[in-house]
Amino acid sequence: MRRPGRKQSAETRAKISAAMSRPDVQGRRITTLRTNNEIRKGPRWIEDENGCLIWQWGQSAVGYPSQGMRQSIYVFDRGPYRRDMHLNHLCGVRLCVNPEHQVPLTTMQHGGLHAILGRRDWMDLPVPERIELSRRIIEGELARVP
Repeated sequence: MRRPGRKQSAETRAKISAAMSRPDVQGRRITTLRTNNEIRKGPRWIEDENGCLIWQWGQSAVGYPSQGMRQSIYVFDRGPYRRDMHLNHLCGVRLCVNPEHQVPLTTMQHGGLHAILGRRDWMDLPVPERIELSRRIIEGELARVP
């Protein structure tokens, strides 16, 4: 895992790319499997009018994409975050995997954010307003919460 604040070199990216396209147990290339999956199942996500990337390939019992999938997309785009943190959807759309709509929060911050937002009928707002309100609360009221 990368250390925060470090960019991957071209050599490291090439190694990761080579590892991702390695043969699987049956000798097929994993990139070929991914391509075939996308042909058979359709795209992994589609973008809606609010910029949410809506996950299309299955979900958990409570309506989220798998936690590992959200984490891997976030880490790939934004870099790693502390292990004691959880990814929170700023947009409130459970199937959204857009890294720009997610922010890592501690358990206390996450609970505090939902307590504040719940008092403001947050889900009745349009998605862009939800994102802006969530960011303001995190930067303001929750900045002091450990």
